[in-house]
Amino acid sequence: MVCPSVADFEAAALEDPTTRLAIESVQNLFDLRFAPVRARFTAALSAELTDDKLGEIVRGLVAAHGPPAQIVDAWPSAIEEKKERMPAAQVLVRMANGVRVNLLLVFDPEGAVKGLWLRPI
Repeated sequence: MVCPSVADFEAAALEDPTTRLAIESVQNLFDLRFAPVRARFTAALSAELTDDKLGEIVRGLVAAHGPPAQIVDAWPSAIEEKKERMPAAQVLVRMANGVRVNLLLVFDPEGAVKGLWLRPI
């Protein structure tokens, strides 16, 4: 399902570990390999985002926009919620029809993924 430019993107070359994980997550999600993605989830997120739910999200994006065509950018970031600043990482993906999709991963203090959003922008 993933085109070569997405599948072959060298995540290991990235210095920031959160950005590296976000790239690997995009590659795994669009290849429908959910176990390595979910292995990094907190227990609460794992209960919420089952393999079936992740599959539904990814298949819906591909049905609407075609397969991913290119990783446009990836960067570390942070979000603030209830006066708490949490580390995050984002990946911008261009789909076959030109629509851009953003993956946002948010991390807890121990580095586990506590939030995942994958949506067109």
